[in-house]
Amino acid sequence: LLDTKRAMAAKRGMHGVLAAAAAMSAAALLLFAISANLSRSNSRLNSPLVRSPSRVVLPGAMRSLAPLSRRSKTTGRMCSGLVGRAMKNEDGEYIVDRSYNVVITGSTKGVGYALAEKFLEAGDSVVICSNEPQSVHDEVVSELATRFGAEKVKGTPCDVGVPEDFDNLVDFTKKELGDIDIWINNAGGNLYRYGPLFEMEDRIISATVDVNLVGTLYGCKRAINTMREQARGGHIFNMLGQGQDGAPTANVSVYGCSKRGLEQLNKSLRKELKVAKIENVGVHLMSPGIVKTDLLMADKTIQTDKVKKFIINCLAEPAPDVAEQLVKGARVVPIKFENEGTDGQKVPFLTPDKVLGKFAARVFTGKNRGRWVTEETYLPFTDF
Repeated sequence: LLDTKRAMAAKRGMHGVLAAAAAMSAAALLLFAISANLSRSNSRLNSPLVRSPSRVVLPGAMRSLAPLSRRSKTTGRMCSGLVGRAMKNEDGEYIVDRSYNVVITGSTKGVGYALAEKFLEAGDSVVICSNEPQSVHDEVVSELATRFGAEKVKGTPCDVGVPEDFDNLVDFTKKELGDIDIWINNAGGNLYRYGPLFEMEDRIISATVDVNLVGTLYGCKRAINTMREQARGGHIFNMLGQGQDGAPTANVSVYGCSKRGLEQLNKSLRKELKVAKIENVGVHLMSPGIVKTDLLMADKTIQTDKVKKFIINCLAEPAPDVAEQLVKGARVVPIKFENEGTDGQKVPFLTPDKVLGKFAARVFTGKNRGRWVTEETYLPFTDF
């Protein structure tokens, strides 16, 4: 009987070992799959330029930029005059061989400034604007013009809560650069105020809605009316943020609900453009994910909330890193629009596989623990 009990105990112990080994193997396979997926993503970004093996994207693909609009043979959509070398790499991704004139609201700091910098690095021309005239002219435009050339960087004040400022912004851009190819409604924020709605000052509520939602409406209206008259059309990007997916945004409820409305706005605008038969204007979204900015770190509850610490350390990235990917994606959007008729495109920074990879690396290796804010544990709900 004793021998039988010992044998059963040994068997249970062996089952435990096998279960642990199986769990470790599953974890290893998960990390391997994530690593392979990320490697494939990186290889796409670094692959050599080749013609698409599947089809020729555009007739006369090696021509220089065409001056006039034309209708796509595959989609029937009126295409931009910025039709140039529509080439693809070995993974079937378009190669951008053109430059754009870009307007970015709220571009003197944070994500807006980083976007401007990356567009300039790509060879584009940019109009900087914000509601702080001194910051626009004396600081940002001066600094960027020194690096990229005064002919590439222009700047003018624009308070996105004032309709007339948008009219001046359009006139200024047309005078300094010509047509507007890309317009990014980036200006936004919560005026660095955190707390429940029932304790918020009315003027803060009003100002937050103005900068995040009303300003975007004003910007879209001006951009559409300008781009529809351009032979080569143009593209509008509205910037998403916390609350875009409908999840609760406690202590920033005004900001969250204003960002939630942008997807509905984009759908409505695309419907309106279709009904009006305006075929040369695209309306799209940018999703920066969690960006380490002064605005994010101004939330004092981060220091006492383990879950917030965990998420920020896992997922938050510096503005230049986020902007680099957003700009790379945005510069391809007009080409997809012309060749595939793809409207309503979304340019994200945090993709699902990237989120999974970051969480897995943190759970299994502790990577980025305490990266931005001090943490006491690996996970917000355990101390192992």
